[in-house]
Amino acid sequence: MKNEDLINIAHLISVGIITPNDYIPWCDKLILSEESPSELVMDLSIIREPKKASERLLAEAYKNFSEQYTVPVNSGHEEVCSIFLSYKMSSISWEQFLSKAIEITELKGSGWTVNDYQRFLNAYLENGKPKPIELAQSKYTEEAFAEDLASLKSYLEMFEIAAR
Repeated sequence: MKNEDLINIAHLISVGIITPNDYIPWCDKLILSEESPSELVMDLSIIREPKKASERLLAEAYKNFSEQYTVPVNSGHEEVCSIFLSYKMSSISWEQFLSKAIEITELKGSGWTVNDYQRFLNAYLENGKPKPIELAQSKYTEEAFAEDLASLKSYLEMFEIAAR
């Protein structure tokens, strides 16, 4: 797997979209099908705590870089997209998604600015959290993130996760 894959899977695990019930059986299948499975796969197959699994994936990704690198601009975008998927799977509310997106964007940057997410949140809250505003904003967000969301959804397919 590429470093980008490891990082994206780590984000999906950290927000609870991919669970130990998903990644452990996947690892077990790899162990049974490969002559010499990687140390990463062996480790993940016994890690039941999502936080530790996510940390193990990130450690693997970052140790694979052979030279120093700078953190890319908008490095939080994939994380925001993972959290958006969590919203789409009804794991968090629209307000929680927007709040988390603001927090991530402040720290790491993302495809949109903090002000973009803040405007959405303000309009949503000031009007009493109406469902039509939530639906319009989430549809717009989904269309804007379509390419990145498709990439993340391919990981869900890899782990045989149906929309919950």
